[in-house]
Amino acid sequence: MIWRMGNRWSWLAAAGLLWFAGAARGEALPCRDDDRLSEAAAGLLMRGEAITASVLLARAREAGFDGVVVHARESASEEGLKSWLAALVEGNEGTAVCGEARTESRRLVLASVRGGSLRRDGELVRGGLEPGFREPSLVIESVEGVLTSQPVTLAQLRAGVRLPDELEARRVQLIAESASGPRPVAELALRAEAASAEPLGVSKGPKIRPVETLLGQLGSYRRGLGAGGLRDNRLLSESAQRHATRVCALGKLAHRVEGEDPELRLAREHVSARGVGEVLARAESADRAFQTLLDSPSHRLALSRKDFTDAGIGQATDTKGQVCLVVLMASWPRRTP
Repeated sequence: MIWRMGNRWSWLAAAGLLWFAGAARGEALPCRDDDRLSEAAAGLLMRGEAITASVLLARAREAGFDGVVVHARESASEEGLKSWLAALVEGNEGTAVCGEARTESRRLVLASVRGGSLRRDGELVRGGLEPGFREPSLVIESVEGVLTSQPVTLAQLRAGVRLPDELEARRVQLIAESASGPRPVAELALRAEAASAEPLGVSKGPKIRPVETLLGQLGSYRRGLGAGGLRDNRLLSESAQRHATRVCALGKLAHRVEGEDPELRLAREHVSARGVGEVLARAESADRAFQTLLDSPSHRLALSRKDFTDAGIGQATDTKGQVCLVVLMASWPRRTP
């Protein structure tokens, strides 16, 4: 049985009373209320599911949440939750949103730091950006897995974008620039059959994988698309390793640190190339981080560019045991004086 009292929804379940709060909860914690995250939190508690990164995102998607990352914290301490949210905001650009659910013995808060939003409005896709984000673009995934990039203006995004019928879009991702560089800020499933790439044994294996192993997986993925393999480049791997160590130490994934983007970093390291691309991920293992890249349309689009000839990979572990993975790609890189 479900009933509503003002801004709160209450659920009566076999496990006992469970409720999740709307505006009232938002007054206590330093985040913007999101009912979709509250619904996802309630579902997790009612099912008694193990709270993993993949389950979190799946349940949030089922509730209609369009953010790209979801974090969870189970705690009865108000101060502990506030400190946790403050740390999330410090390590991520954007606006904190959250929702929560409770039983008599448990309190679960789900949170995300948002850079933008997407929603479907009939035949249109509408969206917006949070303060500090600019230069939006859309990456569209077709039902056949074909990826297409479509630049848009913020005004067009707010007014609504009609996706070309011939694309047969099943998923769309919103990309935007921030001080740390471009990144996905929202994602919307347009068809029920939307699915991620095939898993690569992400639940097992060591924290860190040999670079050759990850480059082999990347090469296999690219050759399956007809993009060709990439040469293992020592200069790129050294640069990627330095950046992985740096962003892990900072606790913040960023392409641009202190004004230096990947091209400027390589130039400072006396490496030039015709084109440079970089993708980043952080997860509980290198395998999971690599899978996260393959699950993201915009990252897959970068990984499959046919003009790249060489690649290097860096991996580091942060204080929480998470692995920061950097894949740095380039076209005909060479050392300069």
